[in-house]
Amino acid sequence: MSHVHKSFLCPVADIIDPENAMRTDFDPQAMAELMDSMQRTGLLQPILIKKHGDKFEVIAGHRRLTAARKLGWELINTIVIDAQSVDAELMKVHENLIRENVHILDEALYLQQLKTSKNLTNEQVASLIHRSRSYVETRINCLVYPPELLEALKANEINITVAEQLARILDEKLRIHYLRHAVESGASGVIVKQWADSCTMLDETPASDNNSEEKSTIVPHVDNAIMECAVCNTKHDFTKTRVVRICFGCCNEMNLHG
Repeated sequence: MSHVHKSFLCPVADIIDPENAMRTDFDPQAMAELMDSMQRTGLLQPILIKKHGDKFEVIAGHRRLTAARKLGWELINTIVIDAQSVDAELMKVHENLIRENVHILDEALYLQQLKTSKNLTNEQVASLIHRSRSYVETRINCLVYPPELLEALKANEINITVAEQLARILDEKLRIHYLRHAVESGASGVIVKQWADSCTMLDETPASDNNSEEKSTIVPHVDNAIMECAVCNTKHDFTKTRVVRICFGCCNEMNLHG
């Protein structure tokens, strides 16, 4: 159980980063916006901290603490929590997974660290964060994906479902080939699963010594999805289309939905 003490202004210099931080870095634009908001309106919600030796450790509000440091604040409004380690992790999960946008690779690293440091199973981690076991396993597993998939995930060029399917393609050249198409076309997880299924069937096809080299150079044919152009409403093979990022306001102006 955790006990809440009254809030007080704590010296920023007395607060250390969380021992098991969920974020490895912060989006520069989001941080700039947060700093601007805090500079104009102050800190609307105190950060949560707990005693850590002669210092305090931030439990919830790591972004706000970082912004306060960048702004040169000497004091920050805090609430001290007398929390057991599991209670502190639950607060951290609520702060990061529910209230704020956390990059999936940061989330994966955090879940792996949580699992290792607390000696938990995937099922116990899932129960702790109120998610399914498959949710936890999908994220932890992505940490061992090939470098090109991790880079695409980090750059938000593909989502975790697409990465999971591409990771099934064992042939590096084929995997990079389909990764490029996925990034360029914005292929969904369903489409990429078709590619991976096709490659898996190819891998399982017996090959003689005479045609083993030929087999490794084959790029499987996959029926491509047909997508409708949002501008002219004509239908095209999805490889002949491109993903364009448009804000909600412009979507409304152009009567685009979906």
